[in-house]
Amino acid sequence: MTTKYEFIEWLQDAYAMEKAMEMALERLLEDELSSPLVREKAIIHLAETHDHEEAVEACLQRLGAAAFSSKTSLDQGLAVIRGMSPAFASDERVQDVLAVYAS
Repeated sequence: MTTKYEFIEWLQDAYAMEKAMEMALERLLEDELSSPLVREKAIIHLAETHDHEEAVEACLQRLGAAAFSSKTSLDQGLAVIRGMSPAFASDERVQDVLAVYAS
């Protein structure tokens, strides 16, 4: 495996992680029980996440590769992000907040 290929794979994984983070943040924003402060911070984080996605995608394009957002890649990214949540947090809302905060 070449270094360029490994780098492309790493960038594709990073892209999937950013897409997964975007999904988690959007779910947080859709939650009517989120406090105004949490919503405000989530909006800022979502904008930053979009910027990261665009930057990673631009790097991949310069390398002649595509950013993929297949269901499998997104699921893997989301699993990694949710895996950052402590095991004691059984509430999905708490897991989302902790995952976003941890990232």
